[in-house]
Amino acid sequence: MNPYSEKLTDLYQLLVENTNNLIIVLDSDTVVRAINKAFRVLFDISDEQHAIGRKLSDFLEVDPLHSIILDSLASGQELNGFECWINVKGKSLFIIIDIKIIKDITGIMTEGIMCILRNLTERKLEEQKLLTLEKQAVIGTLAAGIAHEIRNPLTAASGFIQLLLQGTLEDKVRVYLEHVRTEHVRIEKLIRDFMLVAKPSHFVMREIPVTDLIRETISLMEAQAILSDVMIEQINTNVPAIMMGDGEQLKQLFINLIRNAIQATDKANAKITISVEINDGFIRISVEDQGMGIPHENIPRIFDPFFTTKKEGTGIGLTGVYQIMKNHNGDILVESVEGIGTKFVIIFPILL
Repeated sequence: MNPYSEKLTDLYQLLVENTNNLIIVLDSDTVVRAINKAFRVLFDISDEQHAIGRKLSDFLEVDPLHSIILDSLASGQELNGFECWINVKGKSLFIIIDIKIIKDITGIMTEGIMCILRNLTERKLEEQKLLTLEKQAVIGTLAAGIAHEIRNPLTAASGFIQLLLQGTLEDKVRVYLEHVRTEHVRIEKLIRDFMLVAKPSHFVMREIPVTDLIRETISLMEAQAILSDVMIEQINTNVPAIMMGDGEQLKQLFINLIRNAIQATDKANAKITISVEINDGFIRISVEDQGMGIPHENIPRIFDPFFTTKKEGTGIGLTGVYQIMKNHNGDILVESVEGIGTKFVIIFPILL
């Protein structure tokens, strides 16, 4: 063999093995012929020999990735720049896929296909964050005006209802008025949540003991959890950590997360786990449920204003969570598997 060709082949192998792109070569029966380091690392494949000679489905069943590869093999069509979300071990990843058909000089498929995947999850999530912030800015002015116009007649109506309830009324009328009062309270809550997203109140920053914050929040939500046959379990929550923040706003953040966890749980004797971890000057507070989980394609949208899959949801609660988190210089991670549950991790800097 020509020495120059050998060096060129070695160079190609070096580039393929060290690129950040994920590369896998399959024959027409989806048997793995080659796989590079980036692919092995992401999909936790111990070594190349663990995959070579095996069918893709033996160690990798990731939809829609698997389906896309099978469709390309069946049709003999190449794929360029196909975007999709995939779920890998409970984490949602945004990838762009190129599939190249390996052909001989006559144009007939010989070896199979080469799949090139680019993991652009971080960039996509940043784009989603920017888009979310833009949406919040757009609705800010509108929200303030709407809330003001709604509150005025509601306040007057509430006053008259209270006066009527203090008097002697027929039972039927009293029942109707109680229904009206209940709906009024519900609308007031909607307005509060809406205003939290659109025009957050002034934050009073002070030193917050994390243990006290968690204990008070759980105490507020315990009754709702018991009524829903859900147990709240605490792991390592008694930590001597102090952070800067607005206590009421932080409490509202975790109330929203715990309420969502309760509503998402449809199993008897289910458990919500709240845990705390301190690492490198940051505190990580996790709220994990055993609920229905979030479809991975929906995860990038859950903090968008008004996005909800609940029948009676407003799509504002998690937007409020996101807003409070950003105002406290925090970050949020979401891990979810359908049918297994969801885990929210809130990360804040700590003082002590």
